[in-house]
Order: sequence, then C-alpha cells, then structure tokens
Amino acid sequence: MAALSSSLLPLTSHFLHQKTTNPNLTHYSFPIQTKPHKTTKLSSPTIASIRKEEVVIVGAGIAGLSTAVSLHRLGVRSVVLEQAESLRTGGTSLTLFKNGWKVLDAMGVGDELRSQYLEIQGMVIKSEIGRELRSFTFKEVDQTQEVRAVERRTLLETLAKQLPVDSICFSSKLARIEENKDGETLLQLVNGTRISSKVVIGCDGIRSSVAKWMGFSEPKYVGYCAFRGLADYPNGQPFRPRVNYIYGQGIRAGYVPVSPTKVYWFVCFNSPSPGPKITDPLVLKNQTKELIKKWPSELQNIVDATPDDTIIRTPLVDRWLWPGFSPPASLGGAVLVGDAWHPMTPNLGQGACCALEDAVVLVQKLAPALKAGPMAIEDALRSYQNERWPRIFPLTVRANVVGAVLQLENPVVCAVRDNVLVPKLIRLGPIGHKTHRQQHNTLYHGRFSFFAKTPFTLTSMAALSSSLLPLTSHFLHQKTTNPNLTHYSFPIQTKPHKTTKLSSPTIASIRKEEVVIVGAGIAGLSTAVSLHRLGVRSVVLEQAESLRTGGTSLTLFKNGWKVLDAMGVGDELRSQYLEIQGMVIKTEIGRELRSFTFKEVDQTYSPKSVFDSYGNSQEVRAVERRTLLETLAKQLPVDSICFSSKLARIEENKDGETLLQLVNGTRISSKVVIGCDGIRSSVAKWMGFSEPKYVGYCAFRGLADYPNGQPFGPRVNYIYGQGIRAGYVPVSPTKVYWFVCFNSPSPGPKITDPLVLKNQTKELIKQWPSELQNIVDATPDDTIIRTPLVDRWLWPGFSPPASLGGAVLVGDAWHPMTPNLGQGACCALEDAVVLVQKLEPALKAGPMAIEDALRSYQNERWPRIFPLTVRANVVGAVLQLENPVVCAVRDNVLVPKLIRLGPMLEHTNFEFEPLHQTKV
Repeated sequence: MAALSSSLLPLTSHFLHQKTTNPNLTHYSFPIQTKPHKTTKLSSPTIASIRKEEVVIVGAGIAGLSTAVSLHRLGVRSVVLEQAESLRTGGTSLTLFKNGWKVLDAMGVGDELRSQYLEIQGMVIKSEIGRELRSFTFKEVDQTQEVRAVERRTLLETLAKQLPVDSICFSSKLARIEENKDGETLLQLVNGTRISSKVVIGCDGIRSSVAKWMGFSEPKYVGYCAFRGLADYPNGQPFRPRVNYIYGQGIRAGYVPVSPTKVYWFVCFNSPSPGPKITDPLVLKNQTKELIKKWPSELQNIVDATPDDTIIRTPLVDRWLWPGFSPPASLGGAVLVGDAWHPMTPNLGQGACCALEDAVVLVQKLAPALKAGPMAIEDALRSYQNERWPRIFPLTVRANVVGAVLQLENPVVCAVRDNVLVPKLIRLGPIGHKTHRQQHNTLYHGRFSFFAKTPFTLTSMAALSSSLLPLTSHFLHQKTTNPNLTHYSFPIQTKPHKTTKLSSPTIASIRKEEVVIVGAGIAGLSTAVSLHRLGVRSVVLEQAESLRTGGTSLTLFKNGWKVLDAMGVGDELRSQYLEIQGMVIKTEIGRELRSFTFKEVDQTYSPKSVFDSYGNSQEVRAVERRTLLETLAKQLPVDSICFSSKLARIEENKDGETLLQLVNGTRISSKVVIGCDGIRSSVAKWMGFSEPKYVGYCAFRGLADYPNGQPFGPRVNYIYGQGIRAGYVPVSPTKVYWFVCFNSPSPGPKITDPLVLKNQTKELIKQWPSELQNIVDATPDDTIIRTPLVDRWLWPGFSPPASLGGAVLVGDAWHPMTPNLGQGACCALEDAVVLVQKLEPALKAGPMAIEDALRSYQNERWPRIFPLTVRANVVGAVLQLENPVVCAVRDNVLVPKLIRLGPMLEHTNFEFEPLHQTKV
C-alpha cells in the first residue's frame, strides 16, 4: 500500500517520506556523547567482534519491559538495552483501564499491582468555578470495567522483577544501526559493543532512534502542554476514589487518587510553542498555580502538596500513521512498539494500555516465527502491524480531536459544553468501548494464543473519550443521521411504475426472503453471483426497468480479475477486451515524460509488488460496464433480478429481520439486506451515512468508436496540464475509453445534451495534442457523460458502521472513492467475495451469527478501503493543482526521475479463499 496511485500515476509514498528519512536505510548513526558511560552488563569486545542475539529490545520503558516479560513467559530470551544508568522511574502516574489490566494479568503481575493502588469508581466533572456538571460511576453500564492509576516507577520495577537478572543492559546507548546482508540487524553502542540480532524491537519512546532509522518523522506538537505531579499526603489523602475533571476556557485540569497517600493531578494549557525545558520545581509549581489561581482551592492545595521531584512540564505530541504516507512499523527484522511507533496524546488514557496491547500481540505472532526462520519473522512483524494499525490509528486521531475540542477557548463553545453537552448528552457506555479487548487469562509456554484474535470494530471504538470525558462519536453522528434508525422513508414518485417480477400483494402481506440485494450494479450482481456459486439464493431489487448499462468503461487490475475468475466469468470477459501492456505520460504540448510496462519488475522493490503470492503477474484491461453487467447477470437464475423495484421504506423488525417496502406496495422481510445501490444509496442513508462529498473537480468521459479499427497501442496514455488532466486507453480493437478531469468550484448543473458535453470537452483541450481531440470527435453521443467526482472518508469513530442488524453495505454504497487509483470497481468485487464467504456459513447458524459475520466483513475490509479512499483523494488533489511551479517540478523531476512501478501497483495485491460452499 506504499504508493499513492495507479491509474493516474501520482507520487508514491516511498518518494514522499524519502525526503524526511535518512537516504540510506541500511545504516544510520546517532550523535555520540564523548563523556564516559557507566560499565554495562554487556561485555565490551573489540570493535571487530560481534555478539549474536535472537531478540534485542531497545528501551526499558513500559513497552520494552512488557515485551520482554511476554517473551520470557513464552520461553524466549531477549536482551533489553537501556541508555540510562538505571530504570527511568521518573514521571508521575498513568491510568490503566480494563484492557491494560487484562494484559498485566496475562503477564502475571496484575494482582501485585492491584494490591497497591485504589480502584477508581467513577468520575465527576466541574466547571472552573466549582459547579458540578455531571457525575458517573464506571460500572453503571460496564460491570467489567476496571480503572486504576498506577505509579510509573512501581509498574516498571514490577515488570523488571519478572525478568532474569542479566536481561536489562543499562548505560547501553545506540550509536549506529545497520541492516546486515544476512537479514539480521547490527547495533553498535556508544561503548563499542556490537550486537547482531534476528529481531530488534524499538521501544525507545517518542524520540526513538530505531523509528528515526526506519524513516519516521519526529512526533508533532499538538498546541498545548501539561503540568503534572503526584501529591503526597503522608497521613492519608482526603479524596473519594473517582476522577475529578475541571474544565475552563483553554485550560483544563484533573486529579485522581492513586493510593491511600498519593494523588495524581494535571493541568493542560494552550501554548503556541513547546517552550523551553524547565526543571526548577519552584518555577513549575508557581507557573501551575498562576494558571489556576481563580479555580477551586482544592486543586491549588493538591499542587502545594506535591514533592518537588514529581512535578513536570510536558509539551504534548502525537504521530498520525497516515495510510500510504507513514513508513511501515517493521523493516526487515526491526519493528516498533508503543510510543516509538504511535505516540498519542493522553486524552483517552490509552497510551500505556496500547503499549501493553502491542507487546502481547507482537509476541503472540513473533514467538512461533522465531522457530521458522527469517521470512516467517518478517511475515509475523507485518501481521502485527496489520492487526494493530486499525486500532492504533483511530485512537490517535480521536485522542487528538478530543484534546483540540477541550482546549478551545471560545466562551460560547464552553457554555454549550457546560450547559448542554456534559449535563445532557454524554453517555457512559460509548466512553468505555475503546477499552474492550478480549483475551485468555494466562500466558503459557508453548501456546501462542494468550489473546484471542479480537475483531476490531468501529462500533466498539465508537467513543471519542475516556480520561478527559469529551464528546463521543455516538453523539457526533447522531446529529447527522435519522433520529430513529428503526425505519426510514424515501420520496415516493406518484407516477405508475412498470410491473416488477415480484408479485404485488396487498399491503398487509409480506414476502419472506433470506437475502435481498438492493441494486443491480457491479457490487449487487457480483454479490448475487458469489452467493449463487455457494448455493445461496438471493433476490436483487433494481429500481430501473432494465440493467443500467449506460456509462463508459472501467479499468480492472489483477485484484479485480482474480475475483471475476472466482465467479467463473474472467475468461469470457478477457476474450473481448485488450490486455493493457503499460502506460505513457505526456505533457499538454505532447512531450513524453515517462513510459512503463506493467510487467516490469523494478529491482529496487520486492517482486511481490508486481507478482502475487501465487506468482500471478499484473493484469490490466479496460472493460465496458454494459458487458460486465450483462455477463454477471447471465450467471443468475432467470427470476433473480426484480426490475422496477424502487424502495419506499426500510424498517427494522422486532424479530431482527429488515422489512423493505417498495413503491409498488410490495413488502419483503429479509434476514439479510445488502445495500449495493451506489453513491446515493437509500440503504446507506437509512443506516446514518451522510452524502458523499464533492472533491472539487469533474470529469468528462466517453467511449470512442472506430468501426474500422482503432489505431492505438495497448497502453494507458496520460496527459498532464495545469489544473486539467486527461487520459485514454484502448478497450477493444474498435473502442477507446477517454477522460478529461477539470477543476470546478461546484458540481454544476446536470447536462445531458451530448453536443454541449462534446463542445465543452473540446474547449478545455483545444490547445492539446490533436490526437485527443480526434478521440473525442469519434465518440458516439450516447456514451459521453459529465460526472462530478465524490468520495466518502470512513473516519474511525465518526462514520457509522457498515452493518446495522442484518443490513450491510457493499461497494460505492459504503465507500465511494475517486477513480484516481482505478480501484472503485475492483474494491466492489473484493467486497462481494469477502462478504459472501463470511455470510454463507452464518446464514445456517442464525441471527447472531449473521450479525457477527457482517461485523467481521467490516473489520476485514475497512483497513483496506479507508487507505485506498484517502490515497485516491490525495492523488487527485495533487494532480489537479494549477500552480505552474508545482507542475514544472512534476514534469521535469517527479515523473521522469522519481516514479517507481513497484509501489504504484502494490494496492492491486489481494488474496482470498476460493468460493467453496461450507459443509453443514
């Protein structure tokens, strides 16, 4: 997923983060202090000798020690390198929710820590003048929730005690990292020690040397800082076991009892820059008290009771792991855990919990791989990233949004928060959802399943908040969805409709179906065909009077062809359309910038970027939409598609089924309803999705016809201008598909007159190569269209889930994306086979199994769909820029010298199980 583009050949992310990383990732040197270090527990051989280790962990913080303990419990020895002379037990305390405690229990230290710290029962929120706004108890909704604040010092010491005495090597500061030719990673320390390790795990925090070597940028300052401290009450602290929050304007604070004698507190304040580092405790204390001098005296007294050695000032930072832009979490045998990979703001109280989760997930995958060899190790590290990213990225984003909202200074916003949001709209349930993480109770040597593989669900991550109690996403999209999702009505046309193949019973009678698919487009028909091949009957409702075979053509890459082969129609379509061999890029004046063939293997990249795991090479063909739909429809029983069947109303029945009412009066109750009704989906609207968003440019498209044979070679041709771009590709011996994209501040009126459309297109490209103008002239009137381009970003925690009860979305109905990667149709085909493989066995098991299957489909597809949608959008935004300087750089540097084929095609890799019917 490294590249930004395919069909429109944009920047690759490899290029994008090459500019911020070391140009040679095979080695990296760090600044070396010249002062002598304390002798480490490692021997210090001559520079020529190298010590061999299986696993080296860099950093003895929470992430490093929890990883080491987890490995130790599975019988795997590791060496932990810590640059400090002892455990870094500074800092105050951290809050652990039930997901963190489950991990600590798996490591065997949970009860030891529980015995020292209070269980927090709930929370109370007050204004800066002391008025109580709201209070909760954590177990009002979730009886399993467990919240305790734990001193960082105690947590580290407890974890360290679980390790063999020679495991942690202090005063071991990295000077250099190199990737050896044998695939191992070579570490050189400041004291001269050299270690070669199969696996290097970077757990060295937000300023990680390992992350820097792997190409990660520095974490980004978020605009506010925090004072923190640990107040000491030798004779007993006076507070109840609950979290106390105080919200002001641009300032917020909180405190929580940690133990019978300790109270943790914080004060967050806006600051345009991180500011200088301050270590004088008197200055820190005075600055804190100045910020809250008009606040309740209770908080000021807590600050006064804070020992000098526990008060700190911290600029808050995070790093968003943007799909397609951020480097991967692993490089060869090196991998990142915790803050080294994903520093996040503390607004969800999940930083330490996520580090603990990382550790056990990584170890679960790594331990068996160590026995299998280097390739298995690299696969395990990639699998760790793939499982963790869908959880980490949403949490990081939501934590940032929470902080941004709570740090607003606007008095009106603060008044709404204090008088409406907090007292009336906050719900406890969604706040704790982010802490759900299933697991088995213990770690056993020889068993690598101490955590059950937990499906990541957007619904289980629905809240924006925890420790600072902000808005929840439940509230956020409640405002944009239908207030009652149990039913929804659509505008009903009064003109009579053509009779459908469904019977039209009286309004009282209801027809029962197992699976109903709404929409007979590519998504709907491919879903129906996949179900049919597994022996499951479905009914397809199409509001048009026949297949909507309008439109031009679409490009299918090897991922789309693999799905069509699984459906049994691949070869029939191949026989009608040309295989595209490559691409050429030209300027608007006709100068060639670059050309490729799709089956080139750029030796700079892994062959996997062009060949899939079965050895199948890239395959690209443009296919007429009409032919694809007709070919799919022929695979279905004759009574499968019901035309003139327009939805009027959807309701969720009490029995868990979904009731559909059509305009003609037909009513159908179905166990499963699959919304495949495109970008303006009625099913998606019922489920709470907003309309897709216009991206700022439109496209003219057409299918030129050459009855005596088209004259072009089998390649994609791109032409880049300033704010305008175009392309054309031979579809068959007589057809050529073309497009022209142009910027427009609004979608504009709908135009259907083909003469107007053709003239507008030719006006845009009147000074471009005549070849393109001739293609437009050769286009029949009935194939030329003008389309405003739209997409929908499925933001984690904000967008509704893809399923609601027994209803689910597929293709453009769920994730409309711009065509800049050529993946819209391919992703709809992928959706279909993934959904059907999960749904078919569930239909035999009952309603609960069906809902689980639909959630599992979403969980598997979202990590692929969201990055593709974002990258397609970014590609279009970059290629539609009008700035002459940017265009000159593109034409003279980027395209001729920096584009690489391998990363461009990575997103076309897709694997799935064959369509085989399950046995009962």
